[in-house]
Amino acid sequence: MAKFYDTLLGEYIKNPGQRWIGLDALASKYFDYAMIAYNDITSKWKTPFQDVDLAEAAIYSGEDVTMTHKIYEKQKDDNITKNTVLQDIE
Repeated sequence: MAKFYDTLLGEYIKNPGQRWIGLDALASKYFDYAMIAYNDITSKWKTPFQDVDLAEAAIYSGEDVTMTHKIYEKQKDDNITKNTVLQDIE
């Protein structure tokens, strides 16, 4: 497998007709989990991310990493990660 993998492209390969593919939507769809919204952490884009409280930014970022990993593991179990189109293009 490649050194890098894009879970959102993997989801597109799995469901090419799906209109919106985003980390928040996938966390909800597969794990019934509501992620912290970027709008919430930045007060609806009023606060630049670098000015967000460090502890809040760490939780937000860690959640992104955790969900991306969980989605990767699910796609690996579903054999999406071995898709030749994904490997050849990506």
